[in-house]
Amino acid sequence: LSVYFIAKRFIQYGQVLVSSLVDPLLTKVAEVRQVDPGALPGAYTSSGRYFIFLFVPLAVLLASTSPFLMAIVGGQRYLAGVGPLALLFLSLPFFAGFSHITSFLFALGPPSERLRTNLVSSGMQALGIVSLMPFIGLAGLAVARIVGFGLGSLYARARVRHYMRIEVTDGG
Repeated sequence: LSVYFIAKRFIQYGQVLVSSLVDPLLTKVAEVRQVDPGALPGAYTSSGRYFIFLFVPLAVLLASTSPFLMAIVGGQRYLAGVGPLALLFLSLPFFAGFSHITSFLFALGPPSERLRTNLVSSGMQALGIVSLMPFIGLAGLAVARIVGFGLGSLYARARVRHYMRIEVTDGG
């Protein structure tokens, strides 16, 4: 249980970073919606790209430092938490992507969109936790986060398409 609390603390730091970027993004999306709604698809694409370029490398870097972090915090007895911590760090881009997409959805859609989208994500996470944790322990929580935020992101993206056209670019 103490491994869980240590891993949870580390992932909370990452979530604070995501929130520090999502909160101003949500405000900006609401502003752009009022001033120049035609600019929203471009803002969605470019801000999404920044989220990917920031959180994917950060998650990989943090995941690779999991053995060091667990050894520093608790020594040898906490090294069993290295795998789950690494997976939790790797869930960070999924959380960031979900947060990015839902910031647009929440600014563009009615309040019920927030409830539906969060129910999809949290429901998938709960299902994953119940079905995976008995077999793979704390790693099941991390995998459930990845699946829940991944499926929640796909659902949110489909809902965003009801409110704006999403640009698909070739990267150039």
